[in-house]
Amino acid sequence: MFKSPVKYIVLAIAVMTMALPASAQFRFGVKAGIAVNSLHFDRNITSSDNRAGFTGGITTEFSLPVVGLGLDASLMYTHRNNELTDDYETYKRDYIELPIHLHYKFTLPVVAHVVKPYAFAGPNFAFLAHESRQDRWDNRSVVTSLDLGFGLELLSHVQISATYCANLNHAFKEVGINKTVQSVSGRDRTWTITAAYLF
Repeated sequence: MFKSPVKYIVLAIAVMTMALPASAQFRFGVKAGIAVNSLHFDRNITSSDNRAGFTGGITTEFSLPVVGLGLDASLMYTHRNNELTDDYETYKRDYIELPIHLHYKFTLPVVAHVVKPYAFAGPNFAFLAHESRQDRWDNRSVVTSLDLGFGLELLSHVQISATYCANLNHAFKEVGINKTVQSVSGRDRTWTITAAYLF
């Protein structure tokens, strides 16, 4: 239905705007972190070692006062690395990611103004920006994933979080050089640690 990242982004902003009441608080900021990615194949033909990548971008947050519920969305540039153990080659991909999360912040007595734990979940839309080894791999241009995570908000501005991201559809197919082998589908499983500063 949608064929460009811009349409996904516009739709996501429209949905978030309609879903939140006028009393919601809006903040924006910057976010960066590291991501450790593993590949899971549908057939036991090849495997990969986990390799660290990086991510960085901007983030926004809509929160409901007192209740603790809110929505956040980020626009991130993400670089993923994997070393394939069958030929010891590095497989690299770059994505523009749009994660959209529903979150809940826990208010703790006495220390609420210093630290707030929170949990979140939601979809993640990743748009392929660059790929390596194009002859061997057929990469999906848009990958949809599910994010689950938790974090701490410090002094109402700094957020440290850990996110587990699992593909809901395959990220790529191994088709071999000149399409000469049977295709093998693969999915990403990624742990990401990020730090964000919200203004």
